[in-house]
Amino acid sequence: MALKIRLRQQGCNNRQTFRVVVTDVRCKRDGKYVEKLGWYLPYLADNNCSIDGERLKFWLSQGATMSEQVESLARSVTPDVIKEYREQKIEIQKKKTAKRRASGAKTASPKEEVKAAAPKKAAKKASVKK
Repeated sequence: MALKIRLRQQGCNNRQTFRVVVTDVRCKRDGKYVEKLGWYLPYLADNNCSIDGERLKFWLSQGATMSEQVESLARSVTPDVIKEYREQKIEIQKKKTAKRRASGAKTASPKEEVKAAAPKKAAKKASVKK
């Protein structure tokens, strides 16, 4: 099950409130969710957002991804969690690129051998047909 941390819309038409929730990506915007992590009240000037940093960190470690809006809210409320998340993401990308480069160097030489052998076979077939 792919999880996403996103905003869930609540409230009246002209007085919207949002919950920060962990949900399956296949669920609707206002559908069921796994866990509530916090809330966001856009009409308040001060103290308009609350997110549980420990639970956010837990769900990110489990492989959940954040929407852009939640990431910007979390950056203002729990900057240390976001900083750790980005550092881990960068490390994973570096490992993947290193692995891809290492596997690319190993497989490059057999491909070159196959390409070099292919024209010789074509030349033999051409002489046989005559």
